[in-house]
Amino acid sequence: MVQAGSQAVVAHEALLRWIRPSGIVSPLDFIPLAETSGLIVSIGRCVLRQAVDAVKTGWLQRVPVNVSALEIRQLDFAKHLRWILMESGVEPQRVLLELMETSMLEPRFAAVLKEINALGVQTSPRRFRERLQQLGGVDEPAGAGGEDRPELHCTDRRGHACGEKGAEGGARDRATR
Repeated sequence: MVQAGSQAVVAHEALLRWIRPSGIVSPLDFIPLAETSGLIVSIGRCVLRQAVDAVKTGWLQRVPVNVSALEIRQLDFAKHLRWILMESGVEPQRVLLELMETSMLEPRFAAVLKEINALGVQTSPRRFRERLQQLGGVDEPAGAGGEDRPELHCTDRRGHACGEKGAEGGARDRATR
């Protein structure tokens, strides 16, 4: 995020990008496919791990990460989050989970939210934040529409969603492309 007056970068966000030889595939195209196939759970875990790693290395001070309804549905979601935080040593307040509004319809939502909050991790409804941006209540993301926005990539050598092992990728910006 960029502060409107000073143009200073004040926050970052973990973003998923699918880069093919023919160009970048829009998240509007591949996220629904990942949701319907169930791959969003593995992808989400990978993105969460890389986002926390970016905070751990000092590259980011704090990072918001989108979480889908399918991820919330997983019985071990909060346990996995706790493990990532404990293993990395990253303070929970340095991670913000942006929950899709559809996740709030999940039967387990209240219980999972309670577990997440007990860890000290903050949450925010995702669509609400987007609506605030549209109304001018939140500054635009850094580099929106440009190349200057840091991105977290999560791929293995074959271009598939990565698991916890063998992941290739990491934080990238224009200088590391």
